[in-house]
Amino acid sequence: MTNINNLKLNGIIIALFLISLDAYSFGNIPVQWIGLSVLLFLFILNFKKITSNFSSIFYIFMALVIIPIFFEIFSDFEILLERNYQLRLFNYLSFFLVIYVSHSFLQSIDHKFFMDLLEKLLIVISVITIYIYISQIFDLYEPFRNRSNTNLLGNAAQSTFWPYEPHRAMGTFREPVLFVSYIFPLSLILLFGKKNISFISILIMALSLGFSRSDLLRIFAISGTILFLSLYLFKKSQNSKIILFLSGVLLFSFISIQECKINPTSNECLEISVDESIDLISFEDIGTVTELDTDRKNVIDFLSSRDMNFFGKGFNSIVQDYQQYLTKEINEEMYITNRVLPNYLNKRYQAENFGTGSYSLNFYKPNTQSLLINTIISSGLIFLLILFSFPIYKFLIKKDYESLLKILFLFLFFFVIPVEEFNAFTGLIFGYGFRMLNMGVLVDKSI
Repeated sequence: MTNINNLKLNGIIIALFLISLDAYSFGNIPVQWIGLSVLLFLFILNFKKITSNFSSIFYIFMALVIIPIFFEIFSDFEILLERNYQLRLFNYLSFFLVIYVSHSFLQSIDHKFFMDLLEKLLIVISVITIYIYISQIFDLYEPFRNRSNTNLLGNAAQSTFWPYEPHRAMGTFREPVLFVSYIFPLSLILLFGKKNISFISILIMALSLGFSRSDLLRIFAISGTILFLSLYLFKKSQNSKIILFLSGVLLFSFISIQECKINPTSNECLEISVDESIDLISFEDIGTVTELDTDRKNVIDFLSSRDMNFFGKGFNSIVQDYQQYLTKEINEEMYITNRVLPNYLNKRYQAENFGTGSYSLNFYKPNTQSLLINTIISSGLIFLLILFSFPIYKFLIKKDYESLLKILFLFLFFFVIPVEEFNAFTGLIFGYGFRMLNMGVLVDKSI
């Protein structure tokens, strides 16, 4: 049985590697989707072996979360023919299934073996990320990125060049923030779960993540450093490696390498003129960490303008409600024009119409790029209550304040990243987080 489980653990590592190939497609199928499917399949193989001790209250709560989705489908069966809806539904069910199976499966695995594999995987991904970072600056070879990028309104070409800003690491992902969204939680799992992590491993992982220069990551690095340093000083907790990792991520994020300064003969730089002078190590942009771009401000304003529903409204309402919010003002301003020439404006003025705003929002379904908002609208506040009640319940039983803070730090990260949906990957992270909680949180107390 041990050999079979170890084989499955190798399969999970392969699936995680495929998930990391976010920037690439096999035909018309993103490689990341293949990885998520493989991960789900590996957990389905263990479905019949579950020895669940979930209470009936848990199943009642799950029914309350899923029922709005069923009502949405029954009210309009045609939405099942839409690919975006199919993908949301697949990811949603994958999340629940992986968490459900992980409750039993992750209790039976060889934890040390899995942590060793995970460390090797993160080192490989980090080294590839650093190489791609260098190759993009010096026009070296990197695999062709054949998957369309993600933005507010739909597809766009992947951008790997920042003409007036320092270069950013994105690895095998479409955007730097997506790289951070997937690799950072895996790094936390490793740091929480393994005792003997070498300094070199920590340095390489911190360097690759720091090169992303993600403001989101900086916020979590600062808050995490304060949290774990406080636990280290006042609770005498052995968190030195976590502090070292987060501090390294923060410091490396201020390394400012502008492509056109270090390689002015690159193809992209020959087409522009860059006069700005950026220091190699720059803390000038630290004040912008908490600044929000227009898209993020719109998302926050949208959430604050809504009533918080205890029960969800389904997946379709997310897009519809957000589109109505973004187009309310422009539709009021352009009432006459909207009734007379909408098709003409859609073809001729897709970006803006007469300086009043983005008219194309009426024709393209915008993405909120927020897991928090998608969860509140689709599944309701009850879903968040369920997810966070379990670690709090364990805290009330075991009175382990430190463990609760560490798991909440891991879980909360997912609600500020631009990944919109729960999926098999987040199910694995949450499942492993619950597994560590069940064992007294940290599998290894001497981290």
